[in-house]
Amino acid sequence: MKKEKILILTVISLITITVAVLVYQLNVKTLPEASVEKPMQGSNIIEFSGIKWIIKSSNTPIGPGPNIYSADNVYVNEQGELHLAIKCDGGVCTCAEVYTVQKYRYGVFEFKINGDSLGIDRNAVFGLFLYYDNKHEIDVEISRWGARKSPNVQFVVQPYYRHPPHRFDMPLTGDDVIFIIKWEPHRISFRAYLENRTGDRTLVEEWSIKVKEKKPMRIHLNLWLIDLDGNGVGDPPAGDGALEVIVKEVSQH
Repeated sequence: MKKEKILILTVISLITITVAVLVYQLNVKTLPEASVEKPMQGSNIIEFSGIKWIIKSSNTPIGPGPNIYSADNVYVNEQGELHLAIKCDGGVCTCAEVYTVQKYRYGVFEFKINGDSLGIDRNAVFGLFLYYDNKHEIDVEISRWGARKSPNVQFVVQPYYRHPPHRFDMPLTGDDVIFIIKWEPHRISFRAYLENRTGDRTLVEEWSIKVKEKKPMRIHLNLWLIDLDGNGVGDPPAGDGALEVIVKEVSQH
């Protein structure tokens, strides 16, 4: 009986994650892309990790989520680390996103984050990815997609229905986390490492997929809330995890 109960709970958790991802994918196709892809006059620009980034800002909900995005939720600290936060006030939550001024085609993209950033709220998504449009996207996403117990990381190449995401659990050890995307003309590869204080790395997961992707893309970093109930705005935080993440370094070569 106990084994049957565990099996039922596992199936329910997997269904919840799948529904959350599908709802996001369906919603995102109808959301405005201009604020994501095209830099606008007067946009806030910051420099982080030797790269210029545009801070996404909106007064009404836009994708992903959809959510309201605020420049007040983004800053670079004295150590040169980028902070992204979700803030809620009076029942209204705002999220955070930055994306590069420059576009890239092919190369190795490395993201180093504070290990505590893995422990975000189950209704939040922390994305580190390359983006052209909704059908041309290379993602590392940290999220439990609304489920209490589920893998907390996924690698995915959009469109998702052609290339199912690769999900796995990344342990919270206190070590920094390294994600590497290697983008080649006929293949995209992912790796995830834990890095200790001495700089030693331990490989946790790797995955690759044969795919032709040649669209020039910007690097995006974001922290946002999923819309499981489909009411047109991200759900409130569940209160079981962090609402701020730290990106220590981003590099491309």
